[in-house]
Amino acid sequence: MSFVELQGLEKVFPDGTRAVNRIDLAIEEGELIVLLGPSGCGKTTTLRMLAGLERATAGKVMLGGRDVTDLPPSRRDVGFVFQFYALYPHMTVRENIAFPLECAGAPRGEREHAVQRVAERLELEPLLDRKPRALSGGDQQRVALARAMVRRPAIYLMDEPLGTLDADRRLEMCEFIRSQQQELRVTTVYVTHDQEEAMRLADRIVVMSEGDIMQAGPPAEVYDQPASRFVANFVGSPGMNMIFGSVDTEGRAFQPDGLDVAVPLAAPAPHGPARLGIRPEFARLDADGPIRGDVVVDEYLGADRCLHVQTEVGRLIVRGGPDEPDRVGATVAIALDPEHVRVFDAATGLRTA
Repeated sequence: MSFVELQGLEKVFPDGTRAVNRIDLAIEEGELIVLLGPSGCGKTTTLRMLAGLERATAGKVMLGGRDVTDLPPSRRDVGFVFQFYALYPHMTVRENIAFPLECAGAPRGEREHAVQRVAERLELEPLLDRKPRALSGGDQQRVALARAMVRRPAIYLMDEPLGTLDADRRLEMCEFIRSQQQELRVTTVYVTHDQEEAMRLADRIVVMSEGDIMQAGPPAEVYDQPASRFVANFVGSPGMNMIFGSVDTEGRAFQPDGLDVAVPLAAPAPHGPARLGIRPEFARLDADGPIRGDVVVDEYLGADRCLHVQTEVGRLIVRGGPDEPDRVGATVAIALDPEHVRVFDAATGLRTA
């Protein structure tokens, strides 16, 4: 049995809104799992059911071999980090961090030792006697993490904990959370809508949409082998290019609508209407490329450039090197790397090759 198991977990609110659709998910001990998806996909509701903050309509929550479905949060041994810190404003940093241990009845000496240990780990020692209002947003979030980490729970649950931070702080805290989780090896479930954050942090990403799990796997697998058009578009910045067309009768070539030259497929795909997907980094400028179009946007991103090209098969994005000249208004030719094209069923949106 896995350390955490969600078995047929469902949540329907009193107004009839179905937030989670009988999902199944197994999480191994020591894993860092990221629930990723757009607003309203059910990821936070799933986390709250795992924590015991939301009662499941159906299904089971198994934690460490125990059925905790009907247990309150206080009996599930979880450490929860919220998006908006939830620090006690009248308490010092020291008192905020120590509060879970105080509630558990830990002796004063034990509390002080634990607070000192976690404060050193999170570099909070100079702030221990301050109150939350005297701290920056990043420092407040570190205090919230310290409060969750001051004891070693069975599992850490983090609900968009970096959502209010600026870009530099988010990157810094991502690195910190990942390093601490790897050091402590405490099972962690982390919720975010930011796919770059998910790629940085996760052992496995669980992509959700409209209450369903669309795909679960390591970041590289989710990025390179998306299970559906939804995953292909949501994961990646920018998402996958999609070209309308059909697969030939032999299943070895894709014929884009409006283009006379077929695109060879490295793996066979079912015959019929389909969408061909390719990441921008595998669509390259090539004078002999079969797809021609005009550059309408040239985004300089520092480490690379993204060219938005209006072609006969629709708008395509091509990722190039930072030293390439600005090409807005230029006519270019594009070649697609057949080893990195993916084929999706036109009706279901599921990947077929």
